[in-house]
Amino acid sequence: MTQIRLSILITTFVSATLTAGPQPSPLDLDPLFAGDGTVIIEPGTRALAHVGLIDDAGEILVFGEADDGNPSFREAWFHRVLGDGTVIPLGRFGATSPGCGSPRTFLTGIRLNNGDYLGAGYVQEGCTGIPRKFNALQLTPGGLQVEEFDRVAFNNERAYIYALGEQSDGAIVAVGFADQDFQDVSTFDIAVARFTATGDLDPSFGTGGAYLFDFAGDTDWANDVAIDAEDRILIAGYVTNASGDRDLLTIRLTPDGQPDVTFNGDGVLVYDGSGFPDAAAAVELAPGGRILVGGTSRSAADQRNPIILALNEDGSFDAGFGAGGIANVDLGNTNSAIAALHYDAWRIYVAGTSRAVGGAFVDLDAAVTVLRADGSPNPLFNGGQPRVFVFDPALGAQSDIPQSIDASADGEQIVVTGYTDNEDRTRQRYGVARFVGLENALFIDSFEGGG
Repeated sequence: MTQIRLSILITTFVSATLTAGPQPSPLDLDPLFAGDGTVIIEPGTRALAHVGLIDDAGEILVFGEADDGNPSFREAWFHRVLGDGTVIPLGRFGATSPGCGSPRTFLTGIRLNNGDYLGAGYVQEGCTGIPRKFNALQLTPGGLQVEEFDRVAFNNERAYIYALGEQSDGAIVAVGFADQDFQDVSTFDIAVARFTATGDLDPSFGTGGAYLFDFAGDTDWANDVAIDAEDRILIAGYVTNASGDRDLLTIRLTPDGQPDVTFNGDGVLVYDGSGFPDAAAAVELAPGGRILVGGTSRSAADQRNPIILALNEDGSFDAGFGAGGIANVDLGNTNSAIAALHYDAWRIYVAGTSRAVGGAFVDLDAAVTVLRADGSPNPLFNGGQPRVFVFDPALGAQSDIPQSIDASADGEQIVVTGYTDNEDRTRQRYGVARFVGLENALFIDSFEGGG
């Protein structure tokens, strides 16, 4: 039956190719999306897009922030991008106080199980600059505000949400950082809060609804979170060790916000690749309890190497992935970094930045690649090679900085979202790129292979 079905699919594909002319290949920019595969959005002079999510209709919901040159008036933005690349602003969410500017941002966003969306970052309530509080808004797919979650101040300094996760009962976990003194980066700690499904801070979590992690009294940072099948909380980021070096970090907390001692003995895994600064940017979950952590390991002060760690459920390295549980990822240049991961039942999708050692800031390009489940390059996508690209060649010399990657449920679309930046960093624009994927139905019997 498998051979008959595959033969029919191949015959259909060949027939369509002969009648429609040359077809784009997997990991090509999709010409059906705005004509060249990319869209630029400019809601302000300085605009940063942080997350792009593909919905069931194949449209893209984008969370970001923008201002017109004065960061005191920065606003959170929510956009929809249609399948043909048409951009529809759904809402802008400021927090202006009379007589002064009070910024609000969306630094991350997720789709909730009930079909709504949650955008989060921080809100500043007054004119002094602090406190900045954890802040999240629940929105309908059309951009209407359903709920504002409780604001969380932590130390009455700065507290930003960088990642969100939803537990099985609808509770929301927000992860980011909180500092004790905004002028002293050594006081930055990893901050976690849990909210009920209705947006109330949950006092049963951690201590009074929050959890703070300080590794060695210096800068600690969280970039991503994932919730596993048992509602445990996995956090990826970095810590600063006693010698001042930054190391890649993975933490697992119990559902109620305590260190999970079944993970690496104390709930904490610190990875030092080379003695130079390392950091984790993303964490994803795979079948069988495997944990994928994407980040960067430096082999020299000016050379970054993208890596993915594969961990077993207990925090040990998965020997069946890469080399001893670590896969080196090719993003096209010798100074590259992973920004985001997305995993489905067949493939690992990776987005990041790519630049040659010694390159200028505006030489920073975006890159995307697709791996097999065992961490090896997937030859069905661009021959297993990364695709290095820019969000819009017409902008001239710009850095291109991906922030998220998503793939449609059918595998036919891959979307990378981020922003462009000029040399003096005075103007940024959202960038959304859509790539041709590969229909998962072709490999429903695991014919694609690779672990």
